[in-house]
Amino acid sequence: MTTDPIAIVGANMAGACAARALRQEGFGGEIHLIGSEPHLPYERPPLSKELLLGTTDAVGIRLHSEAEWEDLQVTLRLASTVVRIDRHSCQLELADGERARADKVLLCTTGDERIDARVR
Repeated sequence: MTTDPIAIVGANMAGACAARALRQEGFGGEIHLIGSEPHLPYERPPLSKELLLGTTDAVGIRLHSEAEWEDLQVTLRLASTVVRIDRHSCQLELADGERARADKVLLCTTGDERIDARVR
């Protein structure tokens, strides 16, 4: 399996599960999990049920703790939005001007995300 950096755009359930699966399958390269929300990835169904009913708290709906993400060696880039993917330079441009290098990009975004992925 390649060790080239991978960026997963969308720190939601799909993105988090993809990051975990990459590690479980032996991927040894860098993984950047990028999401626009400031929170650790969490399960949405409990958010709309258990959390609102008061039967769990915000920690209870997280997919992994910060320590578990560190153990998985996944770089979390939360409260970050990808605005452009430059396939030629293998760079992702974030809204704050930062860049992330990734040879492969997995898009796990919701329908309202807008990313300029045109070839440049």
